[in-house]
Amino acid sequence: GIGLGAVDAMARSGLVVPTELLELVERWRGDRFVARARRLIELCDPRSESFGESAMRLRFCDAGFPAPELQISLCDASGRERRRLDMGYRDVRHAWEYDGEAYHRGEALEAADRQRRAEIERDWGWSAVSVTKNLVWGRSMLLEYAIGEVIGMSPAIRSRRW
Repeated sequence: GIGLGAVDAMARSGLVVPTELLELVERWRGDRFVARARRLIELCDPRSESFGESAMRLRFCDAGFPAPELQISLCDASGRERRRLDMGYRDVRHAWEYDGEAYHRGEALEAADRQRRAEIERDWGWSAVSVTKNLVWGRSMLLEYAIGEVIGMSPAIRSRRW
């Protein structure tokens, strides 16, 4: 998760271009960890806005689920973006949002998040689920099983070893 978060952040800020990184990493083909680096570069997406989002997206991919759409824009009737969802699947109108402690902890912030998610469901018909660090960074498979239930797939992995 941290490696993907770093590559995503560097791509987002324009420091690296994923396709160029893939070419560079081929210099070390066969060396230890090159296959892992190649995979992270292939998963790189500069639309990811935090390390938590990158780590959560990695869990989707590790479980064998289709890559979720990132930064889903919800617009009003005039086409103006009113809300944005971290990641999800349009076909089931379900999103997952990484809620880090810095911006989402505390009674007032949590109440505002609940109100925002109720508005998203009411006005756009999307379900938006809050995901915290314990589910993203821990070994529990609860996140993968919950995603699988929503999209009608079973996770391709049975336990987390990392």
